Amino acid sequence: MEADLPTEWECKKCGQLATRSDGVVGEEKVEKPVRTHWDMLRERRSIPELEDILAEQLTKLRESDRIY
Repeated sequence: MEADLPTEWECKKCGQLATRSDGVVGEEKVEKPVRTHWDMLRERRSIPELEDILAEQLTKLRESDRIY
């Protein structure tokens, strides 16, 4: 008797979004923007640091190509 009724749900027959007939609307959820891999990387490293790491990795790759 004290359970909260949902304001929206997926219809089992057609799959569309169903709403309550009494007009009660739920609160809008604030969605966080999607964080990409680049966003998370930029939180940890500066551009000069990333350039240094890239240069090191390119050097390693170039040296490994000489071995073969």
